Amino acid sequence: MAAFKPGDIVRIKGGADVMTIEMIEKLQGTEWAHCRWFDAKKQREGVFPSATLDLVRSRKRRNSYSVSTTSMVYGDATFLDILLAKSNSLR
Repeated sequence: MAAFKPGDIVRIKGGADVMTIEMIEKLQGTEWAHCRWFDAKKQREGVFPSATLDLVRSRKRRNSYSVSTTSMVYGDATFLDILLAKSNSLR
């Protein structure tokens, strides 16, 4: 069984949709993954035993952005402010 962590991209074994793990929870010896994904432009969520998931891509570091904000200003917000707000809304 893989050691999943929040931010990992997974897929149900034999399934098509990729999902992002939001939280891992252990109940009575079983590891459960709380996941979100999009299906035909609709956001879905579900909880799956981690043994039923395959890792597609692991999230290496959290909030690892290296962006130069020089001359990237949108109104009063910089591009980095917008990126960080989007990152926070995905948690």
